[in-house]
Amino acid sequence: MKKYSLILSLFTFFFPVAGYAQESDNAPTLAAWPFYVFALVVGIFASIFLSRMARSSRKVELSVKSQFVYDKDIESSLEKTLATVVSSPVSRRQVVRFLTEAVSEKVSRRVAEATTEVTSKYETLIAEKDKEQEITHLKYKNIVKEKNQTEAILQSVAEGLVVVNSKGEVVMMNPAAERLLGVDKTKKIGHPLTENMKDEEVVSLISDKAASGERVVELSTLKQETKKIIRSSSALVENENGQTVGMVSVLTDVTKQKELDRLKSQFVSNVTHELRTPIVATQKALDVIIDKAAGPLTGDQARFLDIAHRNLDRLSHLINDILDFSKLEAGKMNLELKEVDIALVIADAVEGLISWADSKDVRLEKKIQSGLPPVRIDPYRIIQVFNNLIGNALKFTPKGGSVTVEVKEFNRGAEVEVSVQDTGSGIAKEDLHRVFERFLQVGERRQTDISGTGLGLSIAKEIVEIHGGKIWAESELGNGAKFIFVLPVKR
Repeated sequence: MKKYSLILSLFTFFFPVAGYAQESDNAPTLAAWPFYVFALVVGIFASIFLSRMARSSRKVELSVKSQFVYDKDIESSLEKTLATVVSSPVSRRQVVRFLTEAVSEKVSRRVAEATTEVTSKYETLIAEKDKEQEITHLKYKNIVKEKNQTEAILQSVAEGLVVVNSKGEVVMMNPAAERLLGVDKTKKIGHPLTENMKDEEVVSLISDKAASGERVVELSTLKQETKKIIRSSSALVENENGQTVGMVSVLTDVTKQKELDRLKSQFVSNVTHELRTPIVATQKALDVIIDKAAGPLTGDQARFLDIAHRNLDRLSHLINDILDFSKLEAGKMNLELKEVDIALVIADAVEGLISWADSKDVRLEKKIQSGLPPVRIDPYRIIQVFNNLIGNALKFTPKGGSVTVEVKEFNRGAEVEVSVQDTGSGIAKEDLHRVFERFLQVGERRQTDISGTGLGLSIAKEIVEIHGGKIWAESELGNGAKFIFVLPVKR
């Protein structure tokens, strides 16, 4: 650019000088001088303009050299577009290069910013993942620790523990269960518990997944003379949706306990049975003396004999209750089932106790719903239930009170509901679950009443249950008590 400006300056300077010399030889005229002056001025301004353009072009070149690498395709496209605007190829290339590198710099800056942003997000994501991985690792360590603790506890539990899934396959079994069942855990995991049990016959063991609670499991072996009796306490395992996913059973060897119970029951039964003969003989002898068949009695003799007779009656009732309970417990009580009208059974029971109620000035009432269907029961045993419940109510009802026996349909006619309600002192709520225990009496009773054996309610409960029914008590202290039982219409 400087070269072109210098040539133009020299041309504009020497052109008028040369013209002046030519004119001097040929006697120039004054009319040519303005032209020479104009040419000189134009040359000076042109040289100044071209010099400035040269310096500007130099700055652009230096600036472009310090920028990023530009795109040749973009430069070629811009150069073609500027060809219609800028006529000089040199200026056109310089403008195109400047624009291209400016765009390249802008793109590079945005790429750098985007790279920095992505890198920051990636590092943040990596940090979060590392934190989550650390938390997961800690949870895993805690789960492993809890698993080891649970396994250690299960290994040391004295009772056998068996866990099965919804398919009946063994999921977990501790050493105690292996010993009780005589199986190897490694051969049972993932298989049904009763699979390949050749030497032992499982009479009842987790066969019904819908049933849970306590049951007696009996195992008989060909190698042992005695049976192994196991108590199984089972519970269903459900997921968060309430679906049954398995069952857990706790097994306890109760063979010795059952044998001791059997021997105890047999001993009590034998003793009470042997006591009945002398007691009956004594009662008969006292009846003869009290009736004065053996001679006259003084007032004191009659009074003492009456005390002895009443105590023999108490002893006879106790022995009979013990015998009945032993039969019920051993499952040896036979029922003579008949289809009878429950109202007639209630009438017989009330009639037998009405004199006792009158002597205590207690009203004995009955409420019987009409149109009741006949029930299939053993009338004698159900009368025994009524005698125990009504007699118990009379003992705890003060003078002027009442005892009401009510019967009505229950469960849409499939059962009948019988209740015996008194207006006595009532039973505390904390004692309601204990009223059916053996040899236990709760509540306050007048001292003049005849004391009981503590087996009446237990016997009543057993008789109702062997009839396929259910019995329970409702009461509040000071508001009397109500004993309710239901019996199925058809067994």
